[in-house]
Amino acid sequence: MPHPAGSTSVNALAVDTNTAAALINSTEAALEKDRATGHMGIPFVRAGRHVIYSIADLRLWLNANRVVPRQRVDSQTRPAQGCFLKREPQCSKSRNPQASTYQSNPLEGKSNDPT
Repeated sequence: MPHPAGSTSVNALAVDTNTAAALINSTEAALEKDRATGHMGIPFVRAGRHVIYSIADLRLWLNANRVVPRQRVDSQTRPAQGCFLKREPQCSKSRNPQASTYQSNPLEGKSNDPT
């Protein structure tokens, strides 16, 4: 016997391409491309001619592709290594006192001084 409308809530196990795209803030075209090339790697199910996406798979995919930004390091506590690449004024230790240019690589121990 069917339930009267509105008497129960249904928790879908899977959704169509349009709904899946909306859930992950993407487009149907992007999901179609992913099915053909696998560039995003979102799992899907072919149910006959229909393509559906498991809600659980979408959640797993979102969690697996989650990016947590690195915390920015304060310039006063930044280590001296690598500052020769950034050519910052506070990196005066990598500067050649006899020339007005920075060393290309402090590990080589050679300056850019042509003399």
